Amino acid sequence: MQVVIASLTTLAAAALLVSAPAFLVRRLGFLGRAELAYGQVAGRNVEHSGDGVSTARLQVRYRAADGREYTLEQKSEHDRKVGETVEVLYDPAEPKRAHLKFGMTYVVVMTLVMLAIGAGLGFFALMMWQA
Repeated sequence: MQVVIASLTTLAAAALLVSAPAFLVRRLGFLGRAELAYGQVAGRNVEHSGDGVSTARLQVRYRAADGREYTLEQKSEHDRKVGETVEVLYDPAEPKRAHLKFGMTYVVVMTLVMLAIGAGLGFFALMMWQA
């Protein structure tokens, strides 16, 4: 049983350690080409977990530079009211590919969290393999 747990932990650690740089490159690439649009919250659903945490799923309508209107659906840690204006980043080559505005701090912090968890799991797996 210990071999199975050590193997799964090793796989999880490797997945996080490989996906962290990929996440960083993808998000930085997106930020480098993204255009800013102002959208309006057209709808929202609040999802409640069993542990008392609520997450808002927002539907945001925005207009790209090509004049067409698009709808983005995304979870948000910030609940917004219907009709509220929000900032949207979208890919001008594919305007339907969009995210609520995020910045470098988010990208760096998420990358570091992924690396820290991956390294921690890797250390834990190493200890299990040596046991």
